[in-house]
Amino acid sequence: MTARTTKPRCAYTLVEAVIAISLLAIAIAGATMLARTILIQREASNQTARMLNAQEQSARLFQLGLSSTTITNILPETCVSGSPANSKEISLSFSIATANVTVSIGAGSVNATLEQATNTAIFTTTTDTSGSTAMRTNHILMVRPSIR
Repeated sequence: MTARTTKPRCAYTLVEAVIAISLLAIAIAGATMLARTILIQREASNQTARMLNAQEQSARLFQLGLSSTTITNILPETCVSGSPANSKEISLSFSIATANVTVSIGAGSVNATLEQATNTAIFTTTTDTSGSTAMRTNHILMVRPSIR
């Protein structure tokens, strides 16, 4: 009887191929979820930066002497009263109070009237991958000499 010689196998078994494909699929799914999360966070960050920039610009316009109605009309962002309905709207409100101030200069003093305003911005941002939104609020305190 002759001895049968077996050749060494040069291929992978079916089980090894299935395990390799499943590990590759898990890695691709994880990378996809990570990329989606990063994009959502970047979009939320951009929305926040845009809204805070609009609020800062409204504060500068107020200090230049414009009224709150004029400011909300000339800003490029959509300004609404009340709660914003979507992420492209911002709710800007101004609460203005006047105060009489006496400033001492050397031997004399000067009376001045100042307007103090609190600029409140309310806007929505996307918070997570499910698409839920959160309301964010930011306040800026501004002071200008009264011109009225």
